[in-house]
Amino acid sequence: MPGQGVQAGVTVVDRDGTPQVMLRDTLAPPITEPISKMKAVTAVNFSAPTSALTQRADSRSAGSPAW
Repeated sequence: MPGQGVQAGVTVVDRDGTPQVMLRDTLAPPITEPISKMKAVTAVNFSAPTSALTQRADSRSAGSPAW
């Protein structure tokens, strides 16, 4: 529905990938938490923000080096 917003979750992890803070909208589905954690841990493992991972994946699927 337009104007209703997005139900989201966010996880902040330390350099080791250990969650420090997890927040989830009360209307977000329970799956939001593990997905958020996996995205945060992936960003740590690649030493890059998740926004940069999309670009890396897109360039890799196009046949060019990812980094």
